[in-house]
Amino acid sequence: MPGKIARRLTGHTADLGESERHALQHGLEVRRGQGYSLHITAPPHVHQALLAAAETVGESTSAADRKAYRIYRDRLHNATT
Repeated sequence: MPGKIARRLTGHTADLGESERHALQHGLEVRRGQGYSLHITAPPHVHQALLAAAETVGESTSAADRKAYRIYRDRLHNATT
């Protein structure tokens, strides 16, 4: 999960279920160039819930936020097909 999405979701943990909050809290931060990624080991339904919660990020005005959302959506789609 791109760091921009993880940062946004950790600010809105009240909207998430217990398994989603647990996945975010126990994810492994990995530095990627100027930013970071959060590696989360969780079942696909948890990732789908996180993606749904991050949908507001996909509608954000920042181009970088929209790109991070698209990357996460595409990675999840490719992993589940």
